[in-house]
Amino acid sequence: MLNSPCDGNCKLDFNTKICMGCFRTMDEILNWINFTEDQKEKVNNLVKHRKMKLKDESKKD
Repeated sequence: MLNSPCDGNCKLDFNTKICMGCFRTMDEILNWINFTEDQKEKVNNLVKHRKMKLKDESKKD
């Protein structure tokens, strides 16, 4: 069973609509419990990509 990427640091970025704690969208957060293992794995991969993208963008500043 895949664990949720939630770290308990919930803060929604209103521009991107992504939680800056776990890097999931509201849809991904709300539907996590209903997702299949494959869907959860896809979300976890998206989370990793979003984190890397944010780090890359912050280096440009």
